[in-house]
Amino acid sequence: MASSDGPQSPPIPLGDRVVQYETHPPLDPSLYALSPSEAAFFKAATGIDDDAALKERILMVQEKAYKLETCFDPAVLSVASSNRAVPPSPRPDLSALTSLNPLRGHCSVINASAFFHLFTEEKQLHVARALAGLLSSEPGSLICGAHLGAQEPTTLTDNVLGGKFELFRHSPKSWEAMWDGVFTVGEVKVEASLNKIEFMNQELQALTWSVTRL
Repeated sequence: MASSDGPQSPPIPLGDRVVQYETHPPLDPSLYALSPSEAAFFKAATGIDDDAALKERILMVQEKAYKLETCFDPAVLSVASSNRAVPPSPRPDLSALTSLNPLRGHCSVINASAFFHLFTEEKQLHVARALAGLLSSEPGSLICGAHLGAQEPTTLTDNVLGGKFELFRHSPKSWEAMWDGVFTVGEVKVEASLNKIEFMNQELQALTWSVTRL
């Protein structure tokens, strides 16, 4: 945890630890920019056709997500069955959500990018099981994303915000095996590949993936 005589941010979860740092970077609405295809997707998903109203809704949801304490709190997201059972409750009003649990069985697309690599191997499996419970039973429903990976599964120690963190990076094979263990065999198709990317003058391996219900 970084120390400072100046004002500090509220405790912020980062992977398996909670840290504080001197300034809590504010959200910047000027960075909001949707491509035509992204705008079309969000308009279809939300039923909001007006661009200004859509921006307001997205920024509101972003602010709520920014304040979210932890995905490991069962009151926010708990592990539930990933089978094809009918959702336990009607589709909820998104604007009224204070937890992700009412979305169980209702999500046709879940994007989890730049997220899994923040955790240990064990906690990545926990998050995978929790997200699987949110996925709709309809064929074609999918969970997808991209994050740091490796040619072979490996645990790295990174220095972030003055603290040391053990972060696990999956290979395509180990990532596919993890999801095959989350769902029943033959229930989903898992695809994963590594691609080289440049980030802050470093060459890194990005694991791009999808898990699609059959």
